[in-house]
Amino acid sequence: MGEAPASREIPEGAPKGKQAFRKAFNREIKRQANEETFKSVSSLVGEIIPPKRRNQHNKIELTAELKEEIVQRVASGELMKHVCQDEHMPSYFTIHREEERDQEFGADMRAARRACASIYADEVIEISDDAKEDVKADGSINYELVARSKMRADNRKWIAAKLDPARFSDKLQTDITSGGEKIEVKETSALESARQIAFALEMAKRSQSEGNGE
Repeated sequence: MGEAPASREIPEGAPKGKQAFRKAFNREIKRQANEETFKSVSSLVGEIIPPKRRNQHNKIELTAELKEEIVQRVASGELMKHVCQDEHMPSYFTIHREEERDQEFGADMRAARRACASIYADEVIEISDDAKEDVKADGSINYELVARSKMRADNRKWIAAKLDPARFSDKLQTDITSGGEKIEVKETSALESARQIAFALEMAKRSQSEGNGE
């Protein structure tokens, strides 16, 4: 009489039954497939999108030579965002912090931005005078292009006024005196400035009348 076949032991925790085993097997296959897919996609994204260099830029020392280059590039109209994208340049935060810390560098940057405002003002004139494509081939007005040109000009006027309000702002800066005391009225509208001037003159007139005993 032959020996009875040895019983096959089921590992502890393993699913019991063919249907349960098939479900567990399918889940494992999907898990492995998802892991491979994720690795492939991550590798592809890494090739298309370069890793951020924020930490690398923060480690770059802002030397005197870099400061001079930054000032010249900003004065020529280049955006700080584009300047900081160069590999040899520090981060925007580093430059801004140095502007606050180094008074000489901060003054140079303010002067550079005022020079940049002049470039924006010149561009406003160029954009306004460029009308070669305002009319389509069929003789109709290209309203979309006209509207876009107006927006470009308005944006440059706005930023020029912010960078150099003394030259390009629509608001008035007025210094007046009343009874020997200086009254400063800064960055007010024309109407408000006129009201304040009239009020100061009236107060000066009353003060003079009281001094004469009238």
